Amino acid sequence: MKILKNLFLLSALLVSFSFANAQEIQPLKNEEMVSKLLKNSDDKIVIVNLWAYWCSPCKEEFPDLVKFGKENKDVANLVLISLDEKGDLETKTKPFLAKNNVDFVTYYNSFDKDEKLIMMLDKNWEGAIPSTFFFKDGKLVKSLIGKQTEKEFKKAFDEVKQ
Repeated sequence: MKILKNLFLLSALLVSFSFANAQEIQPLKNEEMVSKLLKNSDDKIVIVNLWAYWCSPCKEEFPDLVKFGKENKDVANLVLISLDEKGDLETKTKPFLAKNNVDFVTYYNSFDKDEKLIMMLDKNWEGAIPSTFFFKDGKLVKSLIGKQTEKEFKKAFDEVKQ
């Protein structure tokens, strides 16, 4: 019985550590916040990825996206914007981010109308996810709509850098 109790306590401790390492998810509230994100002050390319926990293609591309972001963190800022419902952030989104060792800036969309966010990122974007947008000097230079691979992220990034 004591062994079971100790195993339970150890399991609870491990779970709490995994959540403690999870990135905080901040609300993306207004146009000013988006503008600041896109106009990066350290001359890096800003890569904005919109995704959701309930989106299978988003989850499938996520490991490649995270790997790409970590490998290029010296020259690019990867910004994640979750389109999950606020009520799912603690139970689904944060555990998913922790499982994928995400240490990038992470937001959730809290605009009152999705169209406002869409118009700020890409006026031609119809809202499909996953979607990845590349910004240079605050201006959109490339959009990737749909699931991508690490190779496709790298190809797009190389095009944007030139």
